[in-house]
Amino acid sequence: MTSLQRYCTVTGILFALVALLQIFRAASGFPIEVNEWMVPRVLSLLAGLGAAMLSFWAWRLHSRAN
Repeated sequence: MTSLQRYCTVTGILFALVALLQIFRAASGFPIEVNEWMVPRVLSLLAGLGAAMLSFWAWRLHSRAN
């Protein structure tokens, strides 16, 4: 396994975990407050989607790296 493949594996796993946590937060309705501002659930959905796309990209690059 090359260093690029290791990097893509770690990156893909981390972004997948972030995506799962963000989507879980949006589905469960767990409240998040930042400086007295309630973070909307749709932002968690967008963050989860973005993290899932980055995870997919990392796994795709992993499969192409030699």
